[in-house]
Order: sequence, then structure tokens, then C-alpha cells
Amino acid sequence: MNNKPEFFNLIGFYCWHQYDSNPALIEFWVKGDIRNQANEMNKFNKADKWQLVSKIRLSLVDIWQYFKIDNLFTDKIKEVKIKIVESFGDTKIYLNKIGLFNVNLNTFLK
Repeated sequence: MNNKPEFFNLIGFYCWHQYDSNPALIEFWVKGDIRNQANEMNKFNKADKWQLVSKIRLSLVDIWQYFKIDNLFTDKIKEVKIKIVESFGDTKIYLNKIGLFNVNLNTFLK
């Protein structure tokens, strides 16, 4: 990928409709070296183990929902995993789109 960003700092989720089957709680996991300046003292993060980055509570809406995450440097990430923990009531869960983004948060999240 020639134009890959240096890091991702935003994650987004999109559901087409407002259904009870939409995800309500999602865990975002990363495999790789996710140490950054904020947690550089933690030398126990293993690059080959899954690490929980964020627990995200979604709203029951049919629009993109965006959430700030700590910078995830693309040259350090091996894999990402999304675990849907809860829905809004249904036993089947539908999620239409997931995105990782690199944006200027000062202008994007106003």
C-alpha cells in the first residue's frame, strides 16, 4: 500500500438501519506493538499477543459513528479484531461497515 497513513487515530462503524440487531458494545483488539509515548514505560506489551485497545458503546442510529483511539502506527500493527459484545436486543448482529481513519481530530470532531 503506497499511500498508507503513518497511523490511525479514529475508528468508525456504520449500520444501514436502526434495528435491535445493531451492535451496542464493541471491543477493538490489536495484535502488534502498540506502545506509544503515553504508555512507553509499559515494556510488557507483547507484539504477538492480542491487546484490548478500546471498548466502544454505540448508539442505535443509522449513520456513521466515530470514536477517537490512541494513535495506532501502521508499521507496528499486525492484525486487528472487532469483538461484538452486545446488541440492542437481537441474537443476530448486523454491522455493515467498519473503518480505520487518519484525520485531523481538531477539525473532524467539532
